[in-house]
Amino acid sequence: MSKMRVQARELISKRLIGKGSSSIVYETTWKGQSYARKDFLGVSSEIFEEEAKALVGLDDHRNVVRTYCWTVDEESCSLVIELMDDDLLNMMQRRKGPVLKKLNSGSSTSGASQTISHVINLDKFIEDHKKAKSVATSSESVASPLLCPFDVTEALQIIRQIAEGMAFLHGKNLVHGDLKPKNILVQPRGNGCLPSRDQKVAFEVKVADFGLRLSKLNSKNLVSSQERHLEMVRWQAPELLDLSLLLRGNEHGSSTDSESDSDWDSESCNGKTSALFDKAPTKHSDVYSFGLACWQVLTGEDLFSGLDLNELVSTISGSGGLRPELPPIYPVELRDLIQLCLHDEDKRPSFHSILESLEALQASLTRTDSLVDVKKGIAGPRFDQIDDPLESIPEYVTLSGESSRRVGGSTNLLPALETKQEVGSSTSTTISQLRRFCNSKFAGSGVRTLLESFGRLTYLKVLDMSCDKNILNSRHGNAVESLPESFGGLTNLEALDMSACKNLHELPESFGALNKLKQLKLTGTGICFLPKSFGGLTNLEALDMSDCEYLRRLPQSFGALNKLKQLKLTGTGIESLPESFGGLTNLEALDMSDCKNLDELPEPFGALNKLKQLKLTGTGICFLPKSFGGLTNLEALDMSACISLGVLPESFGELTNLEALDMSDCKYLRRLPQSFGALNKLKQLKLTGTGIESLPESFGGLTNLEALDMGAFKKLHELPESFGALNKLKQLKLTGTGICSLPEWFGGLTNLEALDMSDCKNLDELPEPFGALNKLKQLKLTGTGIESLPESFGELTNLEALDMSDCEYLHELPESFGELTNLEALDMSDCKYLHELPESFGALNKLKQLKLTGTGIESLPESFGELTNLEALDMGAFKKLHELPESFGGLTKLKQLKLTGTGIESLPESFGGLTNLEALDMSDCKNLRVLPESFGAFNKLKQLKLTGTGIESLPKSFGELTNLEALDMSDCKNLHELPEPFGALNKLKQLKLTGTGIESLPEWFGGLTNLEALDMSDCEYLHELPESFGELTNLEALDMSDCKNLRVLPESFGALNKLKQLKLTGTGIESLPESPGWQLLFQEQLLIIPF
Repeated sequence: MSKMRVQARELISKRLIGKGSSSIVYETTWKGQSYARKDFLGVSSEIFEEEAKALVGLDDHRNVVRTYCWTVDEESCSLVIELMDDDLLNMMQRRKGPVLKKLNSGSSTSGASQTISHVINLDKFIEDHKKAKSVATSSESVASPLLCPFDVTEALQIIRQIAEGMAFLHGKNLVHGDLKPKNILVQPRGNGCLPSRDQKVAFEVKVADFGLRLSKLNSKNLVSSQERHLEMVRWQAPELLDLSLLLRGNEHGSSTDSESDSDWDSESCNGKTSALFDKAPTKHSDVYSFGLACWQVLTGEDLFSGLDLNELVSTISGSGGLRPELPPIYPVELRDLIQLCLHDEDKRPSFHSILESLEALQASLTRTDSLVDVKKGIAGPRFDQIDDPLESIPEYVTLSGESSRRVGGSTNLLPALETKQEVGSSTSTTISQLRRFCNSKFAGSGVRTLLESFGRLTYLKVLDMSCDKNILNSRHGNAVESLPESFGGLTNLEALDMSACKNLHELPESFGALNKLKQLKLTGTGICFLPKSFGGLTNLEALDMSDCEYLRRLPQSFGALNKLKQLKLTGTGIESLPESFGGLTNLEALDMSDCKNLDELPEPFGALNKLKQLKLTGTGICFLPKSFGGLTNLEALDMSACISLGVLPESFGELTNLEALDMSDCKYLRRLPQSFGALNKLKQLKLTGTGIESLPESFGGLTNLEALDMGAFKKLHELPESFGALNKLKQLKLTGTGICSLPEWFGGLTNLEALDMSDCKNLDELPEPFGALNKLKQLKLTGTGIESLPESFGELTNLEALDMSDCEYLHELPESFGELTNLEALDMSDCKYLHELPESFGALNKLKQLKLTGTGIESLPESFGELTNLEALDMGAFKKLHELPESFGGLTKLKQLKLTGTGIESLPESFGGLTNLEALDMSDCKNLRVLPESFGAFNKLKQLKLTGTGIESLPKSFGELTNLEALDMSDCKNLHELPEPFGALNKLKQLKLTGTGIESLPEWFGGLTNLEALDMSDCEYLHELPESFGELTNLEALDMSDCKNLRVLPESFGALNKLKQLKLTGTGIESLPESPGWQLLFQEQLLIIPF
């Protein structure tokens, strides 16, 4: 859609949307589409159009309302903007309405459907309850619920989107000047919305009404003067206001609006308004207004509600300024951030810093289970002195408290353990129903002690007392430290989570009475031992004791847990397992990874005949018991990094259902038992980094093996004959082995798809039958000692990727190489003795990526131009390559080309045929003096490096590189001038001319209007800059250090108002220009290095 001034008759009004103090907003249609039209009455068209032009030319941003066009007529000036559903203020009021009505009426119906947070601070509520009880006739009111229109997730995402929009405006040097909820537009996501970020966002939020300060101040007043001043003062930062002038003006008015308006007519009102806000808004004042808006989003309250103008001024100008605090239900990081936004001008953060803080806060909150009830430490003993205070709390209210850490003094406080409720949901607070309470969540509460009465909750089924070790430890210490003996009374408990309770060192003896418990998490607790009664948990199915580092042994009764299916002992301090361990006959998954003190398994371990998954990674086990073969249902075994393991029992071959085995880094394991070949269901085997020197003859019995990793078998010099029977093998890694040659039968691995023999330095040839591996798709021979490839190599017709980099002894490729017609990626970097490519090379017509860097190739075959699908080519360091074949221009799909450091002296005229080229690097081509005239045909080229070339001039066609974004011509010492067409490179953003011989820049240089970074350092012959230099209005970084003959800067230099970094060190500049722009540059804290 074009951005322009349009005729008023083109805009068709549909309905009134709203009215502010200085404008009226209508829904309008233009060219068949719906927009919003904002009308300003009585404003000067010159003032309005100046501001409107800047807005229409602004880049799009997902959190900024877009301005399309404007119109001017005799009655008003109008701006046509993006149409949104509502403003933030209206949405907050709407979402609070049903709840206010419900609270006022005392109704408990569930008519309202919105999810709203109703929070009462528990400590204050109890205090008020005491007061109300002791002074029954008092008119003082008890705490009222804080009606937040959004939950914390929604509120944070709304605030973040506002900050994103403001950061964008400030990045464009635009100050809003009137940020408030009324000027923030919102709509639910789903109506052609922008894509979500990493979290699902409920609302699309856009900043509006910016960049119109003068139009607003000079427009006709649509409300009373006092109302207008009250609205302006309540959202502006104190440093902008002349409060004394406002108070003097206010004294002229009487108590009624009509009388006030008679004294403050429209003209005088506008004059006083201008004087009152004589200081222009700043980025700092925008941050203050943002803080006020955030307050209202988070609390649902107007900070200055009910204040008249005198009271408002007194509040703002009082000692210490305005420092309101958010309720303690919110994370301290968020409360501190809002406080900082409302601080003194020089201490307020930038929006960039605000966004970083919000991102960190959102990341931390997504790791917690509850986003609203961040703290639920509940007061204990005080409840015994109060007659059921919680009975009077509405059913849809959530409680919070900070001071106390004990729970259980009264069953009345169990509702406080509930998480956020939806309006209208039913949560009873009667004692009889609380005893039937089934769900309790303490997660992250800070509760340390449970009283004896807690055991009376006999209907409790699920109890979460886990502690967030990342958040809670820093503020409240760890959670529960001990459990009462009555805990065993929770006889219906089925799931218990006490993760990360580091100060919990023991469980009560009554714990074993929880005979209905099915799931138990003790991860990261400080437990040192388990009670003897632990075996009473006869229905336990899943137990997680990971990271219980002080737990050294398990009780003998542990074997009675005969329904246990999953057991995690990862990272515990366990030294041995009890003999009864074999009684866990239903165990299916056992993880004992990183039990470094465990050096053996008991002999009855083999009785775990239902075990399917076993992890012993990083344990101290030296050997496995003979009974280990009894684990006949074992499917996956991980014994990686068992560095003390020296031998496997002969019974190991009895694990006939084993499908995956990892024994990597068992460096003292020297051999495999002869029975190993009986593992005929094994599909994946990792032996990387073991000390194995040879494979047993039975190894060929692994007939279902699909993936084998034997990397770093340094002492393995040959493969057994039986290896050839692994005809289902698809992936094979022999990286870094000592293998000298492959046997003739190797070609029988006909299902092999990926083979990695990197760094097999002793391997100097491949057998002739190697070509029979016709399903091979990926082959790595990096760093091998191979000198040549067999003629049969061309039979690998399904090969897609071949890496032969660093094969320093490779000196030739067979003519059959061209038969690899499915090859897409080839790397032959640093094959320094490879001097030529076969003529058949051009037949690789599916090749997309080719690396030939550091080879000894002196010329390319004429067929090279037939690689018509080639997209990326690296021929760096071809020092002996002096020319490219004429056919080179046939590489029409080439996008990236590196010719760095070649000996090329000129480019063929066909070079211009590379019309899809996007990146070209010819750095250090010292013999290259000129570029062909066809060079301008690269109209898709974005990046060009000519660093250190011998180029003396650029062709006239150079200006046709209209998509060029980055150009590096550093150290082109023979280049003394730029051609006039160079100025047509209007998409150029980065330009390096460091160390060139350029003496001056032409007047057309200012046409590079998108240039953001210019480096002309060490241009010792440069003596002047053109006056047009000031037209580089997007320039952010300029380096002209060591331009010793540059003595003056042009007068227009001060117009570079986006410049952030400037280096003039070592120039001959004697004085700076006196243009007013210099003052602006210093105000923006430009880095200027002294010269």
